[in-house]
Amino acid sequence: MKQIFNSKYLKDSIHETIRDLTSFGSPIVLVIIVFLFFGFTLESLLLLAGFIAVEIFCSLLKYFFYKDRPIKKDHQNILEKVDAGSFPSIHSARSSYIFTTIFFLSPYSFVKILAIIIPFMVCSTRVLLKKHYLIDVVAGYLIGVLFAWIWTFVFKAFL
Repeated sequence: MKQIFNSKYLKDSIHETIRDLTSFGSPIVLVIIVFLFFGFTLESLLLLAGFIAVEIFCSLLKYFFYKDRPIKKDHQNILEKVDAGSFPSIHSARSSYIFTTIFFLSPYSFVKILAIIIPFMVCSTRVLLKKHYLIDVVAGYLIGVLFAWIWTFVFKAFL
């Protein structure tokens, strides 16, 4: 039994699962979720405008307050520097922004529960994959929630 838990296959499978779960913070997956949840509507376009604002805000923070990742990445230019930065976690910010907004707008309890669980799952996978420190994912999560709260007021003003 001990051989099963120490096997390379099990370790690889766990790592692959964690990597797959962190994709709920990637831009393509989140844009697909927005269109599946809202359709191609003014709501989805406003939500994606906020999504771009989150991306820009976090990228500027990464550039001006650069901090190495737990496993350091080299960088040669500005884009690589932003990608190599650890603070804040943009995956966490994106995920908490989209799912907090879905939480505010969905009438369904099951969707609200998923909207709470998924961002925490993304945050934890970023730390487990050694892409970020805990403070990075907490900051990213809070940025996403703040932008979702602001977006909710913008949404109500436009619709």
